[in-house]
Amino acid sequence: MRKLYWTFVMAVAVVASAPSAFAQCARGMVTVQGKVENLPPGTDADVTVALKTARGDFSKSSVVSNGQFRVDVDFSTLKSWSPLSGHHCSNVPTLVDVSLKHANQMLVQEELSLPITLKHGIRSLTT
Repeated sequence: MRKLYWTFVMAVAVVASAPSAFAQCARGMVTVQGKVENLPPGTDADVTVALKTARGDFSKSSVVSNGQFRVDVDFSTLKSWSPLSGHHCSNVPTLVDVSLKHANQMLVQEELSLPITLKHGIRSLTT
């Protein structure tokens, strides 16, 4: 009976600590901003930015306004957790997929490796 009691206590302790196990790692953010050239005036276009990480993809979309866009994508840095070694907060994006769509038609898609080293800090996406 005593063994059953301690098994129950341990099970409750593990279940109770599980939610706090995922709250220990900070969230990261990647901001992609740019200008779309050669887009006809009045054209409604959407930009989707997808971050590829070892623990899955994180994406967000934004509307192109006056030929410009800015997308802030947040992601979890939690890679793994165990009761023995704790939190491993090293989940970072390795690829950034930027796509431009108009009326569900893909206009431009670009995949960028991280870390990005851009000549003069500019990367051009032209439709």
